[in-house]
Amino acid sequence: MAERTFTDRFAQGEVRIVKWVGLKTGDTGAPLLIPYRADKTVEVYGTWGATGIALIQGSNDLYTDVSKTYFTAHKSDLTPLSFTANDGFFISDNPYLIRPSVTGDANTDLTVIICLK
Repeated sequence: MAERTFTDRFAQGEVRIVKWVGLKTGDTGAPLLIPYRADKTVEVYGTWGATGIALIQGSNDLYTDVSKTYFTAHKSDLTPLSFTANDGFFISDNPYLIRPSVTGDANTDLTVIICLK
C-alpha cells in the first residue's frame, strides 16, 4: 500500500494531462489539487487481476493535516466513478483534491490518466 506520485504535462493550449502508473492493490495516487479545472475526463487501463477495482476519489477537506476524508466521485449520470475494466468517463464532480484508489489481487497493476481543461 503506497501513495503513487503522478507525472504532469501540458498539451495543446490549456489542456493538462496527469498520469499515475503502477497502481497496485491498496495503492492511492498522490492527491492532485485541481478545483480550477472543472472539465475532467479520466481513463483507467492495465492489468485488473481477478478482483481489480479503481475508484476516483475527491476531497474538500482543507482542515485535516494528516488523514483527509475522501468520497467517491461521480460520472456524468451521477453513478459512482468505479472501474473494473479499461474505460474512460467524464468526472462530474469538481472537488478541491482528486486521486485514484485501487483494490484487487496480487496481479492488479493499473494506470490512471486524467485530462483537464
